[in-house]
Amino acid sequence: MNSNLSIFGVLFLIFILGCEEPTTLKVDIREGSEAWRLVVDEEPFFVKGAGGSRYFERLEDAGANAIRTWDANRAGEILDSAEAHDLKVMLGLWVQHERHGFNYKDYGAVQKQWEEFREVVIKYKDHPALLLWGVGNEVGFNRRNLETIEAVDDIAKMIQDLDHVHLVTTVTAGVQREEIPVIMQYAPHIDFISVNSYGDIGKVDDSLSAYGYDGPYLITEWGPDGFWESDTTDMGAPIEQSTNEKERLYYQRYMDHILNEPRCMGSFVFLWGQKQERTHSWFGMFDETGRPYGTVKAMEQAWNEEPFEAVTAQIRELKVEGRPFTPSATLVGGIVASVEVEGEFEPGAKIRWELYSESTAKSTGGDPEDKPQPAPWLEKGLIPTQALMLTPDTSGAFRLFVTVEQNGYLSSMNVPFNIIREY
Repeated sequence: MNSNLSIFGVLFLIFILGCEEPTTLKVDIREGSEAWRLVVDEEPFFVKGAGGSRYFERLEDAGANAIRTWDANRAGEILDSAEAHDLKVMLGLWVQHERHGFNYKDYGAVQKQWEEFREVVIKYKDHPALLLWGVGNEVGFNRRNLETIEAVDDIAKMIQDLDHVHLVTTVTAGVQREEIPVIMQYAPHIDFISVNSYGDIGKVDDSLSAYGYDGPYLITEWGPDGFWESDTTDMGAPIEQSTNEKERLYYQRYMDHILNEPRCMGSFVFLWGQKQERTHSWFGMFDETGRPYGTVKAMEQAWNEEPFEAVTAQIRELKVEGRPFTPSATLVGGIVASVEVEGEFEPGAKIRWELYSESTAKSTGGDPEDKPQPAPWLEKGLIPTQALMLTPDTSGAFRLFVTVEQNGYLSSMNVPFNIIREY
C-alpha cells in the first residue's frame, strides 16, 4: 500500500511540474505585411532600448523596454535588475579583437574564449529577462583574418545548440564591405545582423541592401554625430554638437530611421550612462553624478511617440570679451578673458563652467580614454552666466564647457580653442 502511494506521489509531482508555465519566453522573428519584428511569447516586441548597465528605473519610467550590454560582466545582477524593472536584455559576449592583439590563429586561446562563453550561456540562458545574445561588438573592424568571423560563428552555433529559445546576433561598425558580406558567407549561424551607426544612420537600410543583406536588423548603437565624422578646428579638434542640437537630432533620427524603417526591429541608444570619449559629454546621456542630459527627455518623448518639446535651457552661444566665442578661436596668453553664456534660462537655473586641456586621444572603436586634466585658471565671474580666464603665458589647446541645469535636465555646450604666447 505504501509503495503504491509512493509511486502515485511521484507521478503526480511529475504531472504538476509538467504543467508549470516556463519562465523563459520564446524569442523569434516575424516578417509581417508592413515590417519585421522580434516576437516574444508570440507577441511583437519592438526594441525601445539603451546601451548601458545603470539607471534602470529611469529607463523603465521613460517608456523603454530593453537594455544592451557589451559583455557578460555582472550578468546576473544586470539580468535580475532588468527583470525587476520589466526590461529585456541583449546580453553581450565580448569577443576579443584582433586590433587589440588577440591572435585568432592561436587555437588554444580561441578555444579558451569559446569555453568561457559556453559557461556564461549555460548559466544565464534560462533567465526570464534575457532577450538576445550579442556575439561580439565590431569584431570585424580592422580585422586581418577570416578566422575572426569563423570564431564568431562557432560561438553562435554553440549558443544555438544549448539555447533553443533565444536568438543570436553580432554587431558591426557601421555597414562596411569588410564585415557585412563576410558575415553572410562565413557566419551562417548568426540569426540577423545588428549595426552601430551615428551620422550615417540614415544610410543603414540602403547600405545593407547594397551588400546583399535583405533581412531584419537592429541598430545597437546610435546617437549624435561621432567625433570621427564631425567638423574639426584648424588644430584638428572635433567640434561637438550642443545638447540642444543633440536633443532634436536624437528625436528625429529615431522617428525617421528606426521607428519608420520596416526592416529595423528597434534600437539601443548610446549611452545610457557616462564615459570619456574625446569629451566627457559627447555620447553620455548622464553626467558623472547621474544627472540626465536633455537627450534623456528627448528619447522619452520618442519612445512614447509624443511630439518633441525641449525642456532644457536653450544655450544660444558663448561670448569672449563680448564677441562670439567659436571653435578655432585663439586667445593670447597672459591676459584675463571674460566669457559669457547667452540663452533662455529660467529663474533658478544652475550654471557650471569647466575648462580642460584638449584631449590628445587617438583611440577608435570606443576604446578607453583618459579624461584630460582640468585647467586651474578658470574663475567665477560676477554673475552666474559669466566666468573669467587668466590665460597662461604659454601655447596650448583647451576646451571650455558650460552646463546649465534646468527642469531636472542638463544642457551643455563647449568650445575648443587655442592659446598662443604673446611675443
